[in-house]
Amino acid sequence: MRALPLLALLVACNDTNLAVYNTPPAVTIIAPESDTVFSPGDLVQFHGVVQDSQDEGDQILVSWISDIDGVVGGEAPDGSGDTFFSTANLSPGIHAITFKAVDSNGESDAETVSIVVGGAPGQSPVVTIINPDEGESLYHDGPIAFLANVLDADQPAETLGLSVLSDEDGTVWTGYADQDGDVEIELYGLTPGPQTLTLRATDDGGNIGQASVDIDAFDDGRPRVTIDNPLPGDTVFNDINVPLEGTVSDDLTEVEQLRVVWESDVDGLLFDGAPDSTGFTATSFPLTSGIHTITLTATDAEDKVGTRSVIVEAINPLDIDDDGDGYTENEGDCDDLDPNFNPGEIELCDEFDNNCDGQINEPWKDAYEDDGNETLTNPYDLGELDDDTSGETKNININLHHPGDEDWFRWDADDEIWDNVNMQVTVNGLLVDSAYVVELYRREGSSWVLESSQGGTGTLRVQFNSDTFDTGDDDYLLSVRATEWTDTNCDASHLVTIRDQ
Repeated sequence: MRALPLLALLVACNDTNLAVYNTPPAVTIIAPESDTVFSPGDLVQFHGVVQDSQDEGDQILVSWISDIDGVVGGEAPDGSGDTFFSTANLSPGIHAITFKAVDSNGESDAETVSIVVGGAPGQSPVVTIINPDEGESLYHDGPIAFLANVLDADQPAETLGLSVLSDEDGTVWTGYADQDGDVEIELYGLTPGPQTLTLRATDDGGNIGQASVDIDAFDDGRPRVTIDNPLPGDTVFNDINVPLEGTVSDDLTEVEQLRVVWESDVDGLLFDGAPDSTGFTATSFPLTSGIHTITLTATDAEDKVGTRSVIVEAINPLDIDDDGDGYTENEGDCDDLDPNFNPGEIELCDEFDNNCDGQINEPWKDAYEDDGNETLTNPYDLGELDDDTSGETKNININLHHPGDEDWFRWDADDEIWDNVNMQVTVNGLLVDSAYVVELYRREGSSWVLESSQGGTGTLRVQFNSDTFDTGDDDYLLSVRATEWTDTNCDASHLVTIRDQ
């Protein structure tokens, strides 16, 4: 080995100009989150974090940049690398917001998020497509998850008219966003091949906002499936068989050899079999109350699977408020076709059960009603009317408070010495605009025998005179009822006088 000259060794040992290695900063956007939607004039808060191994925070240049508004702010990071900035002046539109940091050696890092600022009053709706991604390849017959957001400064997002258009197939969906402006739908049956999907939003002033995405819709030979009934968003009753109808086809497998399955995510398997020779498949099934995803699946001879789903709601028809009075039949509405009859109504003096409690005009009941006195088999017992030979008179007040009200009373007229009963009953105060009938019965053995009756208005009287020393004329029954009834009867009191002489 050849030795180095002494001078060269001395120079090598005294060289102290060593290079310093530098690393670029690392940035992270904490806020705003990507795809956040803001209304015009909202305060947008920006929060970023910068990490650098060589520079202190005040040595790093940071900036927040909008692809619409340019540089919108930038504050040097604090000792922890955090930097904050807020603004309410972002222009309407879809912003690509970039957070960029440059260190003292000129090295940099950046991160970008996308946010939406709604249009100003009078401008077109702002439309953002979140999914599918630009250039994404998707099975043409679906389901293709289509997610988007719409916003308008002049009206609620859920009132904007929306449509999804394909440059190959025309309009493939129409509908509305939810109250947050979110659109979450599934697309089916697109023509295979590259195409552009456009979401178009139209406000009440005719202003149109739209956004587009290019996709590649491919066909991999799986069966084609459509559901003809029920339709997406349908409401069905849970007390009937719901018709399920669809059509399947395949390029290589005969349709009769396809296996088709109908399923509900709530009720499970509904049908497993084959379609007819035209590819039509149908069954029917009662669905449990709730939100169902109904799925039709077709499997061909190569085990390729095509599928289609719809979301429907099954409800109990008795849970529907048909008359809009705030009560359903399952909530006690006794006439769900008339808003004047429900549990929240005040009982009126008429011929109807206004508050649906099973009673008519109950505020006007007389003192005997609650103990039951409306049938021959359940009369109100007045007890003994006469316990000596001097006779006795009993007065009671009754009220025939609804058209079907009947007042029945029973009493014992035994004088304990001999049976010489002269029974007379008078009913006063019977209204002249109605008609009534009063009936007096006497017990004979195990039966009741009608002894006297009178019909009319005003004052009605019935009576019975027994033979002296005739036994068995002890028990009596009285019936008072209206044969023609008017609303004025509700609070009309009638005096009944029972006299045993």
